[in-house]
Amino acid sequence: MEYANRGIFTSRNLSMDYSPKKILIIGGGIAGISLAYFLQDSKEYKVTVIEKSTGWRTIGFAVGIWANGLKILKKLNLGNSFWEKTTLTKKGAIMNLKGKKVFDVPASQISRSEIARTVDRELLHRAITEQLSENITIRFNTDFIDIKQNGEKAVVTFNNSEVEEFDLVVGADGMRSKVRESVFGDFMKPYG
Repeated sequence: MEYANRGIFTSRNLSMDYSPKKILIIGGGIAGISLAYFLQDSKEYKVTVIEKSTGWRTIGFAVGIWANGLKILKKLNLGNSFWEKTTLTKKGAIMNLKGKKVFDVPASQISRSEIARTVDRELLHRAITEQLSENITIRFNTDFIDIKQNGEKAVVTFNNSEVEEFDLVVGADGMRSKVRESVFGDFMKPYG
C-alpha cells in the first residue's frame, strides 16, 4: 500500500459517485442518432435524444457523403444490403450560396478512390435507428425552450415545462440550430 501513503487512494476517492453522465442530444437527424449509436454501449453515459416531430421524419432526398463521413458510416455496422443501395459519386463540385460553382472535384481524383457516395436520406436514417439499443432514450414531440449553465451542469427546460440537468448537451438540430443560437447568440454568417 505504498500508494496509499502518497494520497492516491483516499476515502474521498473511493466514495466518489460513479453514476453515468447524462447526455442530451437535441435533434434526431443523421448526426444526432449517429452520436447516440456510438455512445449506446458505454456504461459511462445515459443518453437521451429529443426530436421535436412526433416520429422519425422522412424528409429530404439523396445525401452526398464525402470521404470523412464514409469513414464514420463504415463504423456503424450498417451491413452489405445498405451499402448496395448507395451510389458511388462520379462527379463533384462545391457551390456557394448563390449557386455559383466554386470548385470542381476532378473526375481523376474521384476514380482513384471512394471520395463520396450518395444515399437516400430515409434509408440512411432508418439503417442507423435500427441499430439503436434500448440503452438510448428517444423522446418524440419534445423540444427545448431554454438551456442555462449551472456550475458544471446544463439545465434544460423542455416544451412541456419539465426541467432537467445534464452533464452535456449536444446540438444536433441542423444548419439553423436553435441550440447554437440559444447558447452562442445569432452569429451565423453566410459563406461563399
